Amino acid sequence: MIEIFTYRLPFLKPFVTGSGVVHHREGILIRYSDSATEVITEAAPLPGFSHESLNEVKTAVSDQKESLDTFFSEPFSLKELKLFLKQLPNLPSLQFALSFLGVQLFSERNQRSLFHLFEVRKPSKILVNDVLPIQEVDDTIRHFKKSYDKGFRTYKLKSGFPVDHLLKTLKVLNETAEQDCKFRIDANQSWPADQFSDIVKQFVELNIEYIEEPFPFSDLQSTVQLIQKSAIPIALDESTKNILHLQKVLKKLPETVIVIKPSVLGNLFDLFETLVLQRTHFNRIVITTALESSIGRKMVASVASVLGAPNMAHGLNTGRFFETDLSRENLISSGRLKLPKSGFYSTKIADLNNKFYKSVD
Repeated sequence: MIEIFTYRLPFLKPFVTGSGVVHHREGILIRYSDSATEVITEAAPLPGFSHESLNEVKTAVSDQKESLDTFFSEPFSLKELKLFLKQLPNLPSLQFALSFLGVQLFSERNQRSLFHLFEVRKPSKILVNDVLPIQEVDDTIRHFKKSYDKGFRTYKLKSGFPVDHLLKTLKVLNETAEQDCKFRIDANQSWPADQFSDIVKQFVELNIEYIEEPFPFSDLQSTVQLIQKSAIPIALDESTKNILHLQKVLKKLPETVIVIKPSVLGNLFDLFETLVLQRTHFNRIVITTALESSIGRKMVASVASVLGAPNMAHGLNTGRFFETDLSRENLISSGRLKLPKSGFYSTKIADLNNKFYKSVD
């Protein structure tokens, strides 16, 4: 039986997105259960990143509830699941939730792991990066030292413009950090494109793994030229708008780091097939959450174990941005993801905090 719930979780601090300031994270939970199985997934468009609205997803999943009930209640093959998904509304967050639900349900019914289904080797480790907030330098150093002691070795720093404070912070971090540390800069397209070359020169000696989205890219060809000229690698995130665009980016930029939010891009099969064609070993693919609840983060963690670059850290440590959550499982230990044998994290509705979700019915 299919059940639909909505959730609303408060952030610890207001979160700034491309569409404004957000105080709460909202989304939909889709639960399938029968006498033997229970699977819960999440569809949560991210304001400022997703093209669909939460209301559109609510309407679509409610309209499709009967057909979802019928399909998932019967045995199905992965081929049949792919065909069924093509008949549903092409809303990326919903497609991700339903494709994941189908794969996990198939896995449990057939006792086959996620890795077996996608014919990939289970990774020996999944590294996770930490985020250093924009704050006073001394506070950042204290945060960094605590994070290092917890086992993190890759750190992401948000940056606006001008970059004076960021530059000062990174110089102190480089003096403090051990040689095994890497730093990433996420500029959220805030740097002036015509000043980029001069800006990036200031960071060349500061152990920067890559600069994510320094400024808006007007077209793919100019993106290629700028990336090839950059003294520090550039990573693309929100510039990759959908799976079709991702295909073009992967072809044009085979050496570039691509940051992927699975719930923003959509159908898990389409995403896997696109990546495996262009990046056979998923080199330079970083998987990150889109600030989902604990349910969505588990889904993205599973995807990271299949599609993420094995030698890079992934953006999965975002639960701490919430004041509270649907559940409080700790998936990360010593800067690494704790990965179950099946590749899936089990979730039961009885274990969730019922103060923050309610039934749509």
